[in-house]
Amino acid sequence: MYRISSDKGDDPVKYNKIDGTEVSAVGFGCYGLSGAYGSVDELEYEKVIKRAFELGVTLFDTADTYGEKAEQILGRTLNHVRDDVFISTKVGITQGNKPDLSYDSVIDACKNSLDRLQTDYLDMYLVHFDDPDTPVEETVEAMEHLLERGMIYRYGVSHLPYSRVEEYIEIGDPSALMFEYSAVAMDAEKSLFPLCKNNDLGALAFSVTGRGILTGKITKDMEFEKGDIRRNDPLFKHARFSSAMRRKNKLEEMGKPYGKTPAQMAIAWVLSHPEISCALTGPSSLKHLEENVDAADFKIPPEDLQELDLFFENENIRLIKDERELIRSLLERPLDKDTGFGDMIYVIETAILQDMADESDLMPLFMELWSMKDEPDRYIIEDVQRVLKDKLF
Repeated sequence: MYRISSDKGDDPVKYNKIDGTEVSAVGFGCYGLSGAYGSVDELEYEKVIKRAFELGVTLFDTADTYGEKAEQILGRTLNHVRDDVFISTKVGITQGNKPDLSYDSVIDACKNSLDRLQTDYLDMYLVHFDDPDTPVEETVEAMEHLLERGMIYRYGVSHLPYSRVEEYIEIGDPSALMFEYSAVAMDAEKSLFPLCKNNDLGALAFSVTGRGILTGKITKDMEFEKGDIRRNDPLFKHARFSSAMRRKNKLEEMGKPYGKTPAQMAIAWVLSHPEISCALTGPSSLKHLEENVDAADFKIPPEDLQELDLFFENENIRLIKDERELIRSLLERPLDKDTGFGDMIYVIETAILQDMADESDLMPLFMELWSMKDEPDRYIIEDVQRVLKDKLF
């Protein structure tokens, strides 16, 4: 794997190592190809992926659950430079949206991903979501089989509960851990950072600009198009949104003397943590791509990092207080017919993040709600509200 300088003659993208292999510090995430953020312009995405490689980006991450086209587009776009890029994809969810990490399912899913990506091997194969019905030993056995056959070069885990990650580390030999981390989602610092450091795991951070909320391009009155997951994302509602805006404003203020945008400051801040191997970004335009890549060459001065860290620490304390008051209010007042669905999603996610209840106890309620996100049923939402009130208060 080699470094590629930009056409501007600038220094190449900063690089780190995962399991001894050099990868770009700013990676390219293909979640946007799933349509999660609205409509997709496939031709534009191909241009952006090609340009990312030209600018020195070498790590590209996708998943089978992003839809067949996500892997197909990435595969055909990078086919001619396959040996010069690091491709990661994921396994764990079937077409019926059910978790399945059984031996046969993992093997079959890998073969299908290889076909769609037009490659003989994966640089990284990640467990995407947990399958509580399959023992970790069985999934690890499948991964080891794929390693022995040369179909994958390494494997890792993503989106898993802390205890499950520990099982994979104890039973298997994962090389990397993927998790959400940004100035608006800092929980990984307390639990996952130490795991990465103590077990020599590469750390892949996703949503490093908070699904766009830290870029300065999202306003309070912004309407997301139908199909965009941010329409129901708690980060874009209530106290969480207000807190995110204050964090964005601070990043903007700190970046101005250096000519850096809030997005670049957000990415540089994530990369300032030595635990992070790669910050995954998901640009859908050439302009945003170049903005993101440029962030890798900027090192936030120590005194500014200290000021940012203190600001975020105080903001976290303020947010906890604001959200606890808000949760009680949302559960005690009559359900709003227009916002009730999003409000209950907000309550569940916040309660989990603040350890107000066990995640396994609340996830069935979340899944019940999420299954009717396109056509919410008011009566079911009211039942969920009553159950949550009993569980949390």
